[in-house]
Amino acid sequence: MPKQIASMKSLIRCSTGLLVLQFSLASLSARQILVQPQGRGATVVNDISNVRVGTPSADGTELVLTMDVIYDGLRGPSARIVPIISDRKNPQVSHWFGAETKAVGQGRSTVSVKIKFFNDEPGVPFELTTDRIRLMMLSESGNSVISESPVLKTVKWGNPNIKPVPLERAATVAVDEAKAAQLAAATNQAAQRAQAQAQEAQRQAEIKRQADEKAKADAEVKRIADDKAKADAEAKRIAALAEQQRVADEKARADAEAKRIADDKAKADAEAKRIAALAEQQRVADEKARADAEAKRIADDKAKADAEAKRIAALAEQQRVADEKARADAEAKRIADERAKAEAAAIIAAVTPSTSFRAPSFALSKTAKTKVSNLDVVHRSLDRSEMTIGVEYTYAASDGLGTMGVDFASADDPAASTYFSSPTVEIGKSSRPFVLFPVKFNPASGSAPKSGSFGTDKVWVYLTGPAGEKQYISSATMLLQWHPPGGASGGPAAVAAARAGSQSTAQIEDFKQNNAFSGSVMVRYNLGVDSGRIHLRIYDSAKPESGAWFESEDVPIKSGPGLSLVNIKVPPESKGPAIFSADTIEITLLDDKDKVLATVTTKSNMSWAKPE
Repeated sequence: MPKQIASMKSLIRCSTGLLVLQFSLASLSARQILVQPQGRGATVVNDISNVRVGTPSADGTELVLTMDVIYDGLRGPSARIVPIISDRKNPQVSHWFGAETKAVGQGRSTVSVKIKFFNDEPGVPFELTTDRIRLMMLSESGNSVISESPVLKTVKWGNPNIKPVPLERAATVAVDEAKAAQLAAATNQAAQRAQAQAQEAQRQAEIKRQADEKAKADAEVKRIADDKAKADAEAKRIAALAEQQRVADEKARADAEAKRIADDKAKADAEAKRIAALAEQQRVADEKARADAEAKRIADDKAKADAEAKRIAALAEQQRVADEKARADAEAKRIADERAKAEAAAIIAAVTPSTSFRAPSFALSKTAKTKVSNLDVVHRSLDRSEMTIGVEYTYAASDGLGTMGVDFASADDPAASTYFSSPTVEIGKSSRPFVLFPVKFNPASGSAPKSGSFGTDKVWVYLTGPAGEKQYISSATMLLQWHPPGGASGGPAAVAAARAGSQSTAQIEDFKQNNAFSGSVMVRYNLGVDSGRIHLRIYDSAKPESGAWFESEDVPIKSGPGLSLVNIKVPPESKGPAIFSADTIEITLLDDKDKVLATVTTKSNMSWAKPE
């Protein structure tokens, strides 16, 4: 019996020693888990998650998004969160919405962003349902993408009791099906990553639970252990943690100081380059203005000389006609026959004249090989004074032009491009063929409205050379409304008041004959009723019935100002001759009851033919 008692005591001492050893190993393991770097060395994933949609406002035009954000701080001290509303059936609706941009610092945070639906603008539907939201994390400057998080959220916008005046939707560059499929694949990959992260979080929670249970058992064993050994071990652990924290803090301060010095130098270099580029642009503009003035003076002198020569020639011709009337009639018939033959030969050779009623303000480069594949509005500010334009492109290094920018134009105001400010961005160095341009509306004093709205109808994309010269490589027709910074945004009542009492007007902006049997007319209009249509007619004033030889479909339009293209052609079954002339273009605005609201005509000599 004493031997059994001695054996049991020995077994108890061994078990106690084993428990103490397990406690020591567990304590060391716990310390290794808890002592993690708290600065940039920690693993942080840039991510936007747990998106919540707030209750829309009473008129259905505003709501608030709340989300959780993680930012690693590697792209600057802060980043910008930008929401983009889109829809699978209509991915080009982003410019119908405005949103706040929120800055976030390094680490985890929860932010809320307000979004507004601009259904009080012409061309925007009264009500709309969208099915997805793209959440973008941009750099502090707003011209590069850190991460994207697609969220499938269905939201109904607008209120059927508030119906602002719609405007014809702006033309945008189409997105092909391959890019839509690519976006869908990216969305599926993001969903799979989120599921994997959730499973990993569950696994870590289970590991932590097991570790907690083991820690409780170790704590009971540790209570039995020697108090002095426990105190000594705790003192060493605290000293080691304090030393690690001191070293980490000193390294973080040194890294922050080095980054601040590098950022200050980069900003100074960028400012010097910007000032030099502005000076060179001003010099080139001054030289061009002087050259244009000299060219105009020479052209005016030549026009005066040509007019005098024509007047003298006309007097001589009148005298000759008075003396030789009979011979002149025969000669005129011969000349008419030769002219008809020449026109027929020109049409057969597909040499088609074109008529333009105003010279373009910009010209596309004939040598640049860099191409733009898509252009769209990515973000609009709530006060409508700022937009972010996204451009997808295929860069050609052979152009030797590594900086891209955007300009805005208006057919009503030649100086419209000077009312906007936007930085140029270096391209060609990144593997991502996509760039963002933050644009601000800054009208000069006395040039553009300081209140109300201002419209543009063209967006031009250009490349710049070493001396700052611009080469335009692409343009897109896009009707956009701008408000001066801090100005009132208006609303349905303001739009209705502006429409009340307005008269319908039309203006022929441009005519282009594509070939011998088709053409188009660009019409700028202001419709004073709810809806109507544009009717185009081309004919010979000497033969008004010739208008029936053409075929053209009326274009439906909505109330308010707008710009529309109307096509016309000579059909193969036309009852007109094989070759004929016309000299009159007529545009008529009609309401829904075929009442004529406005009519405008212009003269231009044209030659037409039936297609073979």
